[in-house]
Amino acid sequence: METINELIDKYFRGETSLDEERMLKEYFASDDVSDENKYLIPVFKSFEEESKVKMPVRQQKKAKTIKMSFVRWISVAGIAASVVLAVTIFKSQEQPKDFAVMYGQRIEDEAYAQKLAQEKLAKVNTILERNLQPVEALSKVKTTLRNVKQNNQKTKEIIESINR
Repeated sequence: METINELIDKYFRGETSLDEERMLKEYFASDDVSDENKYLIPVFKSFEEESKVKMPVRQQKKAKTIKMSFVRWISVAGIAASVVLAVTIFKSQEQPKDFAVMYGQRIEDEAYAQKLAQEKLAKVNTILERNLQPVEALSKVKTTLRNVKQNNQKTKEIIESINR
């Protein structure tokens, strides 16, 4: 019984191996669970049920599409930054007068060129913000899970203090 309690402690610290987690799942699925550990049966049962849930194929494709879209826009932003850097370097070396090239035409009006560049960067920024929303949602989920883990630890400590 001492090993099971040690494994449970290790599990909630996130230090168990896959074999140890399998042993815990088998233990809580059996009829040999000790009275002091019976309160954890619903927890492990819910973990088992949650692991059986599969994401529908349609959503998997959507997630893959979002990831590919994000990667594509990051690539476009990188290329755009490279082009801007290259134009800046060549401009400073060859031309003493400021100008930009857009759609194959030379634009010498600095204010107009800056306005066009700001519009393009605003579009890229909007696209990046929209594509980063799933990443922000994952961050919120991670924070929530951390809070749940802390609450589980506090609950366990309260139960242990009651059992003493």
